[in-house]
Amino acid sequence: MKVGTVIKYYRVKRNLTQSQLADGICSIPHLSKIENNSYSANEETATLLLDKLGVELSSEFDQYLQIKSDLDHFVEAVLYYDIENINMLGKKLQKLEEMFARTDLINLYHAYMIRFFLFNNHFKKATAHQKMLEKLRVNFTPLEELLYSFNAGLLLLADNKVQEAKDHFLQLKSMSLSNNPFIIRDLFYQISLCFSLLNKPEKAVTYAKQALIYYKEENNYIRTVHTQMILGINYARLGLYDEGIEVYKVLLRNTRLLQLNDLYHQIIYNYSLLLFKKKDYNGALAFLYQAIKVFAKGSRHHILSHLAIIEILLLTNKDTTSIREHINEVIKYSQSTQLKKYRLLAQKFELQLQSKTDMYQFIENQLFPFLKKNDHVEEKMKTALELAQYYQELKEIDLANVYFNEYIVALKKEE
Repeated sequence: MKVGTVIKYYRVKRNLTQSQLADGICSIPHLSKIENNSYSANEETATLLLDKLGVELSSEFDQYLQIKSDLDHFVEAVLYYDIENINMLGKKLQKLEEMFARTDLINLYHAYMIRFFLFNNHFKKATAHQKMLEKLRVNFTPLEELLYSFNAGLLLLADNKVQEAKDHFLQLKSMSLSNNPFIIRDLFYQISLCFSLLNKPEKAVTYAKQALIYYKEENNYIRTVHTQMILGINYARLGLYDEGIEVYKVLLRNTRLLQLNDLYHQIIYNYSLLLFKKKDYNGALAFLYQAIKVFAKGSRHHILSHLAIIEILLLTNKDTTSIREHINEVIKYSQSTQLKKYRLLAQKFELQLQSKTDMYQFIENQLFPFLKKNDHVEEKMKTALELAQYYQELKEIDLANVYFNEYIVALKKEE
């Protein structure tokens, strides 16, 4: 604990000038150096200053040890993604901000409250703490500077600025400070996550493997699962199905044994997509039928599971009654503006059961313009290619070329 920080805090709180506090004890320059912790006050001077402020140093020291212990436990919870303790300790630390403000822990407090609020999706509150740190940045230690920069990347990612977040994290990785074991494993993880979100599977796998080494070494079970999920998703994108299956087998077993139900449900869905791409339709359907039972009705993954089932049933020429049931479920739960894409996809499948001509007219006049306007790149590529191939079959080469060009533009953007 730095006595100078305590003295300055209480002097300002008591509305005393440096001149008033120093009077009869020490010179003003001497007090200024003490408050800035550039000079350690001797015991007699420190006692006189604290007595004048009505502060008992032993009590301050006991409180300091307690809040430092609370903060240390919170940091550990963050590192190990211990959500229960993150929430419990985070709420406790919130109430202790005034105590942190009179110690040299205040910067670390703000840095980790950012993590607390991001865990709970309170972006504005997290940003407010980052802005507070900006005002305090001039006195940062190297670790505090590193945490500040790392949090800046997390805030970009939380604001859906994935490309900017990726560039920021890579720049941070190039700094010598980033080799600090306190941050390096999470830095690798966040970079792999960014590349995965940007659909860059090769780089996502590379960084995920590096993060996994650290997480396994420290028995960080939850982050190990998160990282393996990134590997599974991107192995599937690369067509490395056997590698992906091995990862998912481990994930399914471990999340079930550890009773990580939310993650287990997510893995069921992700694994079904890998099996779908591998053309193991029966295996994919088995997991997708589990998925629609465990995801909340109307949730994004609940709707996506129904859409995947529809695609497989259409590919395997199953009974149209069952297909229509799933189409109706998607339409029922995708009436909001935010879910319009899923509603349009369901309507496309509905028309596919009725008339090929009507379906392609719908794709051209409604679905494709929507996907293009809202920059849904992956679906836009797939739909443009469908239209190009359709018009090519009809020998309408000019229209086919229009949509082949749309496909190429989308492909370049994706790359």
